[in-house]
Amino acid sequence: MQICSGLAKGMKLSAPKGRKTRPTSAVVREAVGNIFQGTIDGKTVLDLFAGTGSMGIELLSRGAKSAVFVENDTQCLKSLKQNIDEFSRRAEQQSIELAKPHIISRDVSKLLSNSSSLSGQTFDIIWADPPYTDTLDWIKTILALDYELLSPKGTLCVEVDKKTSRTIESIVKESSKWQLIKTRSYGRCAVVTMTNHEE
Repeated sequence: MQICSGLAKGMKLSAPKGRKTRPTSAVVREAVGNIFQGTIDGKTVLDLFAGTGSMGIELLSRGAKSAVFVENDTQCLKSLKQNIDEFSRRAEQQSIELAKPHIISRDVSKLLSNSSSLSGQTFDIIWADPPYTDTLDWIKTILALDYELLSPKGTLCVEVDKKTSRTIESIVKESSKWQLIKTRSYGRCAVVTMTNHEE
């Protein structure tokens, strides 16, 4: 598993060994990166359920200015830190100044219910790859936040099991404060993108 594009292209990502993790595939990372092609520079990123940090680092590699990673698993945190350190080293070698990526070791659900750990920050891009069994509950939670974490006209991208993507689309469409952008399928998974909008 490695970074697909940008300043860290080809960088191998550390991942926990012997664990049933579900890292975001290169195909999905490449596709999501292309969504923001030409508009990623200067963007702020929140990577929820970060795991190894592959998506947040992919977006940093392509030009995002900062990223916050939220992960609570001890082994994943170890790999995440290694990957961020390696990315920062590569950026420094190329004399590219970036805000140091920040890791929050906390359960995502608890963070969303009390986002004081983020000190009022908002993000241009929020990426989430929740466990497929928790996706529906998580979507309902974040859509109820009245986009406290997402900057105006920011983008929320959620990786889901393709089987539940239609249900999630319906939930988003029923919301008066969110607008569905598009759903893209990649094998057994899909990425649902949405934005906030004023009533």
